[in-house]
Amino acid sequence: GEDGTLRQWEAKSGRAIGEPLRGHQGEVWSAAYSADGSRIVSAGADGTLRQWEAKSGRAIGAPLRGHQGGVRSAAYSADGSRIVSAGDDGTLRQWEAKSGRAIGAPLRGHLGLVRSAAYSADGSRIVSAGADGTLRQWEAKSGRAIGEPLRGHQGAVISAAYSADGSRIVSAGGDGTLRQ
Repeated sequence: GEDGTLRQWEAKSGRAIGEPLRGHQGEVWSAAYSADGSRIVSAGADGTLRQWEAKSGRAIGAPLRGHQGGVRSAAYSADGSRIVSAGDDGTLRQWEAKSGRAIGAPLRGHLGLVRSAAYSADGSRIVSAGADGTLRQWEAKSGRAIGEPLRGHQGAVISAAYSADGSRIVSAGGDGTLRQ
């Protein structure tokens, strides 16, 4: 939320679960559960990522720092071992979920801020969506870009995700369209 907190909600009833999770020093722009539901990662305008125990709401370790500027998006790999983040500095970063250490150098290729990033179900690839109007794919292990940028939206790409089998990507654009 804009108030710097995260909330968990009971899906069936819509009731809030527990107290708000506090720790970011500014707006929280993204939150995602690990596949097993035990952890939450959040990304914020304060330039940090934070991990939380889903059940207790307690923060796990220190904030993850590495972007220059706000962090727009964060997501776990399917096995929960890695986190990918997308930042206002035009980079993506990967992190070891357990230790919070950055993995390798920042991934660079977008011309402007990166709005979202997501792993493929098998964890081998990352897709990123940029304000430069492009999508990019990356090899998760090496950090190398795969192919040329994908273009088709008229303006910023807000979000992107892989299909469950990894054969397709869906993207949402600021132009009001979805593309596959």
